Amino acid sequence: MVKQLNTSDTTFSKDFDVLLKANRNTESDVSDVVKEILADVRNRGDKAVFDYTEKFDGFTLTAENMRVSDEEIQSAIAACSE
Repeated sequence: MVKQLNTSDTTFSKDFDVLLKANRNTESDVSDVVKEILADVRNRGDKAVFDYTEKFDGFTLTAENMRVSDEEIQSAIAACSE
């Protein structure tokens, strides 16, 4: 779970100190989870991607809305500076 801090909260300084001192040595835990997700995507393909997108992003991804349209690409290109 992501801990959100707000600088205007009266407990911000204390909460920030706690965050900085927290043990965040979770490399092995994260690595195992990532390996499981990658294996699931290899096995189930797009269905796994759709499921994880829903789980982690709260967005219902489908084959229909996964593709970026030519219009969206051109609009993005036009919005970029040279």
